[in-house]
Amino acid sequence: MTIRSRTVTLVLVALLMVVPLVTACDDDDTPTPVSTPTSVETPSPTAAPEPTTEPTSTSTPTPIETPEPTVAPTEPVEDIKITIGALTDMTGPAANAIIPVDKALVDVARYFNDNNLIPGVELEVIKYDGQFSPANDIPGYNWLKEQGADVIATIVSSAAVVLKPMLEEDEMMMFSLVASD
Repeated sequence: MTIRSRTVTLVLVALLMVVPLVTACDDDDTPTPVSTPTSVETPSPTAAPEPTTEPTSTSTPTPIETPEPTVAPTEPVEDIKITIGALTDMTGPAANAIIPVDKALVDVARYFNDNNLIPGVELEVIKYDGQFSPANDIPGYNWLKEQGADVIATIVSSAAVVLKPMLEEDEMMMFSLVASD
């Protein structure tokens, strides 16, 4: 696995962990009421542990050989641009639910770039509006690939199933935010 592949994987895993958190953030200033518990149970006492016996003999530990340290490359790594292709729905029936997730992906990429969280890596997000139609999954995938997408991210439920054979053939990584095989 090349350094670029590892970097791309690391960045995308970090993004996928952050995107749900960003979309779950509530900017509403209305306070949420907190319920007060009506009763508290008294904990029951626990029994003391059984006493342990002293060991009768000990064995000498087997020495472990220390591996040779790996040598890090001394020359600086060139800057890498990772393009995330978002196969999304901006105008179809699921647009109202998916647009906040798309905005979160763009915000996270901008945050990573602005704060230089991954030195030498610039993230870019390009979008394809598949209108939540399985008929647009393959054309969308091909368009994103032609535009230079290194990985695909989608919340469109049909995309993972429809594109699986093509993704495997192209050895392209897809992050699907839906449950499917």
